Amino acid sequence: MAESIMDSLDEGWLAQQEASPETPAKKRKQSDSEPGSSEKVHPNAKVRAAAKAKAKAKSQGVKRTVVKKCKGCRKKLAPGEAAPNWPGCWACKRSLDNICKLAKKQGPKAVEWVSEVRADPDDTRLYNMIQSYIEKCPESGEAGGSTMGRRRGKWCLIKYIERVKAASGLVRDCEGEMMWEKLWMEFSQTARGGKLTEEAAQSQWNSWVTAVNDKTAKASGVMFDYDGPQGKLRIWVKTADKLIYRSSYMKEKEIYCEGETTKKATEEDIDKLRPELLQNHGANMSFDEIAPVLAQSGKDAFASNDGFMLDILDLQPDMQDMGEDEEPEAAAEGEKKEPDAPKVWVERDRVVSASLRAAKSQNAVFVTKGLEQLQKQEQAEKEILAEMSEKQQEHMAGELKMWRVRLEAMAICFRDKDAEALKRFIARFTSVEAADASMPDQPVRMGACPPCELYAKLKTVDALEECAGKYQNATAPQHVKDVSSMLNDYKAPLQQLLQGATRAERSIKAAREQMKRASAKQAAQENKKGQTGAKSSESPALFDQGVAAAKQIRILEPAEVGSAQVDFQVPFIVKATSVVKDVSGSVASEHDGFKATFNIGRASTKGMRASKQIPETGGGDVFVKKLQEIFKDSNKLQLQADQCEGLKKHMMTSSFGIDVGYDKVSCEPACMPALRLTLEGTRTVVMTDWLQLVGFMQRQGIAAPIPPVRQAAFLRSMSPEMLKQYIEEASLWTSTLNAGDMIYVPFGFLTGELCTLLTFGLRVPVIVKASADPHLMGSIDKKLTEAEQSLASAKEDALKARLTTEASVLKELKKAVSVAVADAGAAPAAPAAAPAAPPTACHDYEILATCGKILSPIEVGATTDDALAKVVHEDSVLSVAICPTDRSILLTGGQDDSAVLWSIEEKDGSLRCSQRCRLQGHTDSVVEVAFSTDGAYAATASYDGTVRIWNSGDGSLVQHLEGPSKEIEWILWHPKGHAILAGSNDTMAWMWWAPSGKVMQIFAGHAAGVTCGCWGLGGKVVVTGSEDHGVIVWNPRAGTPQHHIREVHESSIISICSHPESPIVVTGAEDATAKILQIETGKVLEPLPGHIDSVEAVAFSNAPPKSTLLLATGSMDGTVQIWDAKSMDLRCTIKDHFEKGGIVKLKWLPGSTFGNW
Repeated sequence: MAESIMDSLDEGWLAQQEASPETPAKKRKQSDSEPGSSEKVHPNAKVRAAAKAKAKAKSQGVKRTVVKKCKGCRKKLAPGEAAPNWPGCWACKRSLDNICKLAKKQGPKAVEWVSEVRADPDDTRLYNMIQSYIEKCPESGEAGGSTMGRRRGKWCLIKYIERVKAASGLVRDCEGEMMWEKLWMEFSQTARGGKLTEEAAQSQWNSWVTAVNDKTAKASGVMFDYDGPQGKLRIWVKTADKLIYRSSYMKEKEIYCEGETTKKATEEDIDKLRPELLQNHGANMSFDEIAPVLAQSGKDAFASNDGFMLDILDLQPDMQDMGEDEEPEAAAEGEKKEPDAPKVWVERDRVVSASLRAAKSQNAVFVTKGLEQLQKQEQAEKEILAEMSEKQQEHMAGELKMWRVRLEAMAICFRDKDAEALKRFIARFTSVEAADASMPDQPVRMGACPPCELYAKLKTVDALEECAGKYQNATAPQHVKDVSSMLNDYKAPLQQLLQGATRAERSIKAAREQMKRASAKQAAQENKKGQTGAKSSESPALFDQGVAAAKQIRILEPAEVGSAQVDFQVPFIVKATSVVKDVSGSVASEHDGFKATFNIGRASTKGMRASKQIPETGGGDVFVKKLQEIFKDSNKLQLQADQCEGLKKHMMTSSFGIDVGYDKVSCEPACMPALRLTLEGTRTVVMTDWLQLVGFMQRQGIAAPIPPVRQAAFLRSMSPEMLKQYIEEASLWTSTLNAGDMIYVPFGFLTGELCTLLTFGLRVPVIVKASADPHLMGSIDKKLTEAEQSLASAKEDALKARLTTEASVLKELKKAVSVAVADAGAAPAAPAAAPAAPPTACHDYEILATCGKILSPIEVGATTDDALAKVVHEDSVLSVAICPTDRSILLTGGQDDSAVLWSIEEKDGSLRCSQRCRLQGHTDSVVEVAFSTDGAYAATASYDGTVRIWNSGDGSLVQHLEGPSKEIEWILWHPKGHAILAGSNDTMAWMWWAPSGKVMQIFAGHAAGVTCGCWGLGGKVVVTGSEDHGVIVWNPRAGTPQHHIREVHESSIISICSHPESPIVVTGAEDATAKILQIETGKVLEPLPGHIDSVEAVAFSNAPPKSTLLLATGSMDGTVQIWDAKSMDLRCTIKDHFEKGGIVKLKWLPGSTFGNW
């Protein structure tokens, strides 16, 4: 609500009154006589005089208010000077009447305030109000009075105005094209050209040519050039009309004073009242919302937002005087009081200062990065041009021109900071004003393409500093937001320019590499064509170098299929010549019909591949029965979906045919496992696991999801170099199939086939039990997720139908595998890992290493440790390892940030350690060292978050593995390969392929640091323990968790190891317990109590065959407990270290059943 002038006038003295209220004058104590008076007055004289005066007034009928002092000016009043109905003088009465008139004009709030002042028993506020009015607004008094000739002042009007202007409309425009004579003659006779006759079109063209020759083309509106074929004349011809919708918005804010008066508000008054003037502005609609509505609806845009333009404080001018006897009306009872005026923005200095500092810092970083990018890209341009031939530069002239334009814009904006040059640069691309957001639609010539979409809004980086300086002018929080928004608007075109330059550079480099590969491929093909003929040069590298480097698929006899050694996770071939003879007759009718149809098709389509289902009545059941006979001794395969009705129709026997020259890659329908029997023909197959391929593709930068079609195309198009890299990181299988060969295709495997002789055969899908493939359920889940994601984004009906069928089949397959698991009961124990290579003896000693010295096994039980040899570090030794293939090589890692390779030699009946080489490079303590299983590589892990791979022979650095963001706690080599696993405090475990340094998987799922880990099932699964008290069993191929066992222990898990034969692991934790977990089901089987402090180490013994397998647990309580690994009964407790120190590591000696701790 608008407040009265009285509020502003009384503001000063009201604050003073509240700060130090005036003390009312004390009553004077009456004495018997006044000082200095010699007359004695009777004590009752005054009382009697007052009584007589009262009686006299009553007799005369005069009604008069008797007061001693006026409440408005506190002057003594003589008898007859008091005004009627007012305890004071006439002058104060007139002032009070004027105040009441003004209050009525200002509204109920002012009336209520005046009434409250008048009713206050303490007349101090009333006195202050009247005196303030007399001082600020004096009135003309009696002749000779102090206010003679002065009039009451008029007050100016303080206004806050906020304007939003919008304009919109349609602009008529047209599109056209530059045409030479022949093109015009063809265009003019079309519907778009007006369907002119040939004579009319020729006449029009001649008139244009005449205007050009007479140099009147500009006046006639004829645009022309000579850029046609062989320099022919071209005329601009309108081809279409166009309507463009344009709109513009403008926002204004203003505070000003209106009126010529004796008392105008000063700038200080306006600054003081500014928070009240601006309160609630923008509370209902923002400018971004108002402008579009105003552009469409005009003056009616705000009809439903009455008052949104805010609470405006007006200091109203005085109206004509009211009647002298008019009394102010009392405020309505029960009326709600309006809230107090908002406070001044007290945090302005802090907010403005912080915003200014942040803006300057961000601007400095932005400008620095822009200059660095400009410098790098200018250098890159020189290098690229130096490497490219003139023909390549001509081929990529458009891309190079676009890149140069963007670099030119970056140089003007970031380095030169030339505003005038920037204006000329922008004018090169369009004649449309910068405020117009429309862009020309017709094609532009080379080099005339703008550097970015917001090119018209480009500014030099100096504008950022100028814009940031506007924070200092902010007087409200909204002003800070407006400046921040303006800064973002300035940066947006510059950021777009930087991104465009980066994209241009990448595209040029990619095109250059593509041209190099194309040239190399063409040269290789020509060279190979000259040597071995064109046929071999046309086959993909997958069937050339891939076949040469891939593993050979295992070939089995039918009697060997039932053996437990058959691995259903990889392909294998069964020699089934007898099956061909038995089945050929039963399926002859259906199969011969398919062959006839296929031969007709391949006559018109070379290199084709097709299949067709065979009903059970057509002999398909005979083929299934023959397969059941072959696999009758195997409990890992199921040929019929008896309990899954929806899967039966997808498991029917099919005939397939492959034409000569077929060299494609494909997968089974719905990726189901299958058996393929070759009845006739010859072909070469190359196979790989889809999960391994997807992981490799993602490491090459291909984003998920990756559908099977793209996987197949990527595998087929691999170059020899990429194939070599893939074979190092994954598995590739190959074989040549002839008549009578039946190949097993595991779930999800992709198969590349190169057919050299027309091939026909039979195919039947199968169900593999989870006991045969522990990763099968996880692979099905991932393939099902991929199918559902592709289905969600599919648009074509045919693709949707195919993906729906595939998802349905996968769900049924998952159900069938689950039923097979339930029928089969508990899965049998995984086969034991292949025994490690026997250790090399150093003469008659078996070497045992501890931190800092070398011990003899015969002295393990001695009361003192007599060192046979010592190694020396500059600080504490934290880890040791002995090469598994050469026991004379020792590796140590220490707190001095280095690792050392040592040679252990026997000389004169004693051992001596000599330093072979020092492995430098880490920047923090080397906490773990380890040799690969074959002894070829040594790995060192450090608290600097890196792993380094070294050649164990000469100590040269092979790879520097990076990725973890925090300290690495442990490393572990794969038991059968060169994959290395590491756990970090960044809550993740990392797996690399050591020879190439490529990241194979990142296992992310823990909520705290990964403190321990191990390989399970002979390297088929990864198990990790964490400070989050949980254990996760991972599928190393997919990188997904098979089981997440939470709260295994009550505190952090410190150690873990896997059983060498069964699918179980043992964990040790800070809660002084060890526990046994089943990794296939994710269940905690049994705790191993007995320790009284944290269990820091657990390990199974390396027992010889047919000997008792033992488990050892070491604790910080100084004891080691030996358990029977089969029954988990406690055998004994070793207390040699009790009260001497805790046990943090233990290791069983190879080929023995006793350990060192």
